Amino acid sequence: MINPETLPQRNHATTLIHTLKHTDLIDWIHLPVAISSANGVQAFTGTSYFDEANTSGLGTSENPPYLAFYTGYFPDTGVQDQRLAYSLDQGETWIKYSENPIISQAEEKPHDTTGGLETRDPKVFFHTATFSPDSNNVAHLRVLVDVCSVEVFGGAGEVVIADLIFPSDSSDRLSLTTAGGNVVLQSVEVRSVA
Repeated sequence: MINPETLPQRNHATTLIHTLKHTDLIDWIHLPVAISSANGVQAFTGTSYFDEANTSGLGTSENPPYLAFYTGYFPDTGVQDQRLAYSLDQGETWIKYSENPIISQAEEKPHDTTGGLETRDPKVFFHTATFSPDSNNVAHLRVLVDVCSVEVFGGAGEVVIADLIFPSDSSDRLSLTTAGGNVVLQSVEVRSVA
Protein backbone atom coordinates (compact mmCIF):
# COMPACT_ATOMS: atom_id res chain seq x y z
CA MET A 1 0.00 0.00 0.00
CA ILE A 2 1.18 3.50 -0.72
CA ASN A 3 1.15 6.42 1.70
CA PRO A 4 -0.61 9.30 -0.07
CA GLU A 5 1.49 11.80 1.88
CA THR A 6 4.59 10.65 -0.06
CA LEU A 7 3.14 10.97 -3.56
CA PRO A 8 5.15 13.45 -5.67
CA GLN A 9 2.03 15.45 -6.60
CA ARG A 10 -0.47 15.25 -3.78
CA ASN A 11 -3.89 15.36 -5.40
CA HIS A 12 -6.49 14.03 -2.96
CA ALA A 13 -9.04 13.69 -5.75
CA THR A 14 -7.00 10.78 -7.06
CA THR A 15 -5.74 9.19 -3.85
CA LEU A 16 -5.52 5.45 -4.47
CA ILE A 17 -4.05 2.31 -2.98
CA HIS A 18 -1.75 0.42 -5.33
CA THR A 19 -0.38 -3.10 -5.03
CA LEU A 20 2.69 -4.87 -6.33
CA LYS A 21 3.69 -8.51 -6.53
CA HIS A 22 6.96 -10.37 -6.89
CA THR A 23 8.42 -13.85 -7.00
CA ASP A 24 11.92 -13.03 -5.78
CA LEU A 25 11.76 -9.73 -3.80
CA ILE A 26 13.81 -8.10 -6.58
CA ASP A 27 11.62 -7.84 -9.67
CA TRP A 28 8.28 -6.22 -8.83
CA ILE A 29 5.18 -6.13 -11.02
CA HIS A 30 2.72 -3.24 -10.74
CA LEU A 31 -0.87 -4.44 -10.50
CA PRO A 32 -3.96 -2.39 -11.36
CA VAL A 33 -5.20 0.11 -8.78
CA ALA A 34 -6.30 -1.91 -5.76
CA ILE A 35 -8.63 0.49 -3.95
CA SER A 36 -9.72 3.73 -5.56
CA SER A 37 -11.46 6.82 -4.26
CA ALA A 38 -15.24 6.76 -4.76
CA ASN A 39 -18.37 8.55 -3.56
CA GLY A 40 -16.38 11.29 -1.82
CA VAL A 41 -14.28 8.82 0.21
CA GLN A 42 -10.58 8.59 -0.52
CA ALA A 43 -8.50 5.50 0.21
CA PHE A 44 -5.57 6.19 2.52
CA THR A 45 -2.99 3.79 3.94
CA GLY A 46 -3.63 0.67 5.97
CA THR A 47 -2.58 -2.94 6.35
CA SER A 48 -3.45 -6.27 4.80
CA TYR A 49 -3.86 -9.77 6.15
CA PHE A 50 -4.24 -13.23 4.56
CA ASP A 51 -7.34 -14.80 6.12
CA GLU A 52 -6.16 -18.38 5.64
CA ALA A 53 -8.95 -19.91 7.76
CA ASN A 54 -11.59 -17.68 6.10
CA THR A 55 -12.71 -16.44 9.52
CA SER A 56 -14.14 -13.35 7.82
CA GLY A 57 -16.49 -15.49 5.71
CA LEU A 58 -15.62 -13.36 2.67
CA GLY A 59 -14.03 -16.27 0.82
CA THR A 60 -14.22 -20.05 1.08
CA SER A 61 -12.03 -22.69 2.70
CA GLU A 62 -10.73 -23.51 -0.80
CA ASN A 63 -10.21 -19.84 -1.69
CA PRO A 64 -9.54 -17.78 1.46
CA PRO A 65 -9.44 -14.00 1.03
CA TYR A 66 -6.81 -11.37 1.50
CA LEU A 67 -8.20 -8.56 3.67
CA ALA A 68 -7.10 -4.93 3.36
CA PHE A 69 -7.97 -2.61 6.24
CA TYR A 70 -7.50 1.02 5.27
CA THR A 71 -8.40 4.56 6.26
CA GLY A 72 -11.26 6.28 4.48
CA TYR A 73 -10.73 10.03 4.22
CA PHE A 74 -13.42 12.65 3.58
CA PRO A 75 -11.66 15.70 2.06
CA ASP A 76 -14.67 17.98 2.56
CA THR A 77 -14.61 17.56 6.35
CA GLY A 78 -11.16 16.09 7.05
CA VAL A 79 -12.80 13.23 8.97
CA GLN A 80 -11.42 9.70 8.72
CA ASP A 81 -12.85 6.23 9.36
CA GLN A 82 -11.66 2.65 8.89
CA ARG A 83 -12.70 0.46 5.96
CA LEU A 84 -12.26 -3.03 4.55
CA ALA A 85 -11.67 -4.42 1.09
CA TYR A 86 -10.96 -8.04 0.18
CA SER A 87 -9.43 -10.01 -2.66
CA LEU A 88 -10.37 -13.48 -3.84
CA ASP A 89 -7.69 -13.66 -6.55
CA GLN A 90 -4.42 -13.33 -4.61
CA GLY A 91 -4.56 -9.53 -4.58
CA GLU A 92 -5.04 -9.01 -8.32
CA THR A 93 -8.38 -7.23 -7.77
CA TRP A 94 -10.10 -5.88 -4.65
CA ILE A 95 -13.75 -5.63 -3.61
CA LYS A 96 -14.83 -2.94 -1.16
CA TYR A 97 -16.79 -4.43 1.74
CA SER A 98 -20.48 -3.57 1.38
CA GLU A 99 -20.86 -2.71 5.10
CA ASN A 100 -18.11 -0.03 5.14
CA PRO A 101 -17.10 1.71 7.27
CA ILE A 102 -16.20 -1.09 9.66
CA ILE A 103 -15.25 1.52 12.28
CA SER A 104 -16.99 4.86 11.94
CA GLN A 105 -15.56 8.16 13.10
CA ALA A 106 -18.06 8.06 15.98
CA GLU A 107 -16.82 4.61 17.06
CA GLU A 108 -13.20 5.80 16.91
CA LYS A 109 -13.93 8.89 19.00
CA PRO A 110 -13.17 7.33 22.44
CA HIS A 111 -9.70 6.30 21.18
CA ASP A 112 -8.90 9.41 19.15
CA THR A 113 -7.35 12.58 20.49
CA THR A 114 -7.45 14.46 17.16
CA GLY A 115 -11.21 14.82 16.67
CA GLY A 116 -11.36 12.34 13.82
CA LEU A 117 -8.62 13.98 11.81
CA GLU A 118 -5.76 11.52 12.31
CA THR A 119 -6.87 7.96 12.96
CA ARG A 120 -4.88 6.55 10.07
CA ASP A 121 -3.24 3.22 9.40
CA PRO A 122 -5.33 0.55 11.15
CA LYS A 123 -3.26 -2.30 12.61
CA VAL A 124 -5.13 -5.60 12.42
CA PHE A 125 -4.17 -9.01 13.78
CA PHE A 126 -5.87 -12.38 14.05
CA HIS A 127 -7.16 -13.09 17.57
CA THR A 128 -7.16 -16.75 18.60
CA ALA A 129 -9.50 -17.98 21.31
CA THR A 130 -6.46 -19.05 23.36
CA PHE A 131 -5.27 -15.50 24.08
CA SER A 132 -6.01 -14.07 27.48
CA PRO A 133 -4.11 -11.59 29.63
CA ASP A 134 -2.81 -12.64 33.04
CA SER A 135 -4.69 -12.02 36.30
CA ASN A 136 -3.48 -8.40 36.31
CA ASN A 137 -4.99 -7.88 32.83
CA VAL A 138 -1.46 -7.58 31.37
CA ALA A 139 -0.29 -9.37 28.24
CA HIS A 140 3.40 -9.92 27.45
CA LEU A 141 3.83 -10.12 23.70
CA ARG A 142 6.58 -10.26 21.08
CA VAL A 143 5.89 -8.06 18.05
CA LEU A 144 7.80 -8.70 14.81
CA VAL A 145 7.64 -5.93 12.23
CA ASP A 146 8.85 -6.03 8.63
CA VAL A 147 8.07 -3.84 5.64
CA CYS A 148 4.94 -5.86 4.84
CA SER A 149 3.42 -7.00 8.11
CA VAL A 150 3.31 -7.05 11.89
CA GLU A 151 3.04 -10.33 13.78
CA VAL A 152 2.23 -10.59 17.48
CA PHE A 153 3.15 -13.71 19.49
CA GLY A 154 2.27 -14.72 23.05
CA GLY A 155 4.33 -16.56 25.65
CA ALA A 156 3.92 -19.99 24.01
CA GLY A 157 4.78 -18.62 20.57
CA GLU A 158 1.25 -18.63 19.18
CA VAL A 159 -0.09 -15.69 17.19
CA VAL A 160 -2.43 -13.98 19.62
CA ILE A 161 -3.97 -10.69 18.48
CA ALA A 162 -6.46 -9.86 15.72
CA ASP A 163 -8.19 -6.74 16.85
CA LEU A 164 -7.44 -3.09 16.28
CA ILE A 165 -4.32 -1.70 17.88
CA PHE A 166 -4.04 2.06 18.22
CA PRO A 167 -0.62 3.27 19.44
CA SER A 168 -0.93 5.66 22.38
CA ASP A 169 1.22 8.70 23.08
CA SER A 170 3.81 6.60 24.91
CA SER A 171 6.01 4.39 22.75
CA ASP A 172 6.00 1.58 25.32
CA ARG A 173 2.22 1.28 25.74
CA LEU A 174 -0.46 0.26 23.29
CA SER A 175 -4.20 0.35 23.82
CA LEU A 176 -5.83 -2.77 22.45
CA THR A 177 -9.53 -2.50 21.70
CA THR A 178 -11.20 -5.89 21.95
CA ALA A 179 -14.78 -7.12 21.97
CA GLY A 180 -14.43 -7.66 25.71
CA GLY A 181 -13.19 -4.16 26.55
CA ASN A 182 -9.79 -2.51 26.71
CA VAL A 183 -6.53 -4.26 27.56
CA VAL A 184 -3.40 -2.16 28.06
CA LEU A 185 -0.21 -3.83 26.86
CA GLN A 186 2.61 -2.80 29.18
CA SER A 187 5.48 -4.93 27.96
CA VAL A 188 5.98 -4.88 24.21
CA GLU A 189 9.13 -6.07 22.45
CA VAL A 190 9.43 -4.72 18.90
CA ARG A 191 12.02 -6.16 16.51
CA SER A 192 12.50 -5.15 12.92
CA VAL A 193 13.15 -8.13 10.66
CA ALA A 194 13.64 -5.96 7.57
